[in-house]
Amino acid sequence: MLAELLLRLTTTAPPEMRRLGLVKEAVWLWSRATRCRKAWAAHEQRCHAVVERAVARLGRHRTVVVLGSGLCRDVPVGRLAELFERVVLVDVVHLWPVRLRLARHKNIQFAHRDVTGLAKWILGDAENRGDPLADLRGNPDVDLVISANLLSQIAICPENWLDDHPGRAGELPADLPSRAIGWHLDDLAAFACPVCLLTDVHMKVVDRDGRVVEETNLVADLPMPTPDDAWDWPVAPFGEIGRHIARIHRVHGYTQWPRTGMREAVNIPRRQAGAPDRERWTPRRRPAAR
Repeated sequence: MLAELLLRLTTTAPPEMRRLGLVKEAVWLWSRATRCRKAWAAHEQRCHAVVERAVARLGRHRTVVVLGSGLCRDVPVGRLAELFERVVLVDVVHLWPVRLRLARHKNIQFAHRDVTGLAKWILGDAENRGDPLADLRGNPDVDLVISANLLSQIAICPENWLDDHPGRAGELPADLPSRAIGWHLDDLAAFACPVCLLTDVHMKVVDRDGRVVEETNLVADLPMPTPDDAWDWPVAPFGEIGRHIARIHRVHGYTQWPRTGMREAVNIPRRQAGAPDRERWTPRRRPAAR
């Protein structure tokens, strides 16, 4: 507990990220990842394998961009630093233990970025969604983009904050979190280079007899295409959230996410980003961020 508090106090992050509670979430994830490192090892290895296959398809290795780099556990950042001229790690928070671990790689760049484009809009500091990846999308040296187990979190974090702030939530589109998932897929599709997508798509809570006691779709019920690989990730093994229950996520890995036709395939609604809906926000508490 003391280590978590010190890490929160010593972490550098934009003010809006602290207001949204994302520094706290990052530290909480760091703590859980430390406790569950053995249970998460197979998941991380499968993620690394998908990324390695995506890299093997490339003809050039100038710049790779990792969106949602987080703790840099589910992407082989060290290997990327060896293969690429530049590695850009993009996330809202970069904890100093992660920075320290990667300090020997001089070609790694940390970029503080709200990849949803929603933070200032949600907080009332902007009139609509921003374009969070415009500069990266316009960089011709980017040869690969990796979205690293980010897609489901894009909806969870704003939804939980809006549930806690119903006054502000009533001024925003009622389906804002699910739209955020569609916007991220749009952002990925707009890159000219290949995109590797890692994402958890479904959550279930099971008891020790294997019975499913709760389950949730983590990608707004979008019918995701067939992945190149899929596996179960014990996000919270037995004893983490309860003695007799465990939380397991189903993960999809795509070595090259399709750039065209994806919006039509998953039927993501097209709406003006700043246009309010008539329906007011209804609290729908989702599972806590990992």
